[in-house]
Amino acid sequence: MNVSSSHLPPGLTIADTAVQDAGFVAVALYFAQLGGRKVDAAMFGLRPTRVGRAVWLVVVLIVGFVVFSVIWTSVFHAEQGEAASNSSARMKRRRCWCSAPR
Repeated sequence: MNVSSSHLPPGLTIADTAVQDAGFVAVALYFAQLGGRKVDAAMFGLRPTRVGRAVWLVVVLIVGFVVFSVIWTSVFHAEQGEAASNSSARMKRRRCWCSAPR
């Protein structure tokens, strides 16, 4: 397996992100319990919700995202893969500019 700073396997990136997320949660829980009170979800602004409402909101958000994407694509005439190649070319130009001798 080739692991270097320029080539990280996707699985390692996902595992690294999961470890960082767990660390953030652990630190938040630790500092919340320092006050001497019992730590519960309400201290972090979380509250229970009905499953039906949650599913309905997820469906609405997905449909809204698809509608927004279709409108965005039609307004700006973006073809599939065009945005990725344009941003890649911009990044290459920036790298060349940043590394050019002055």
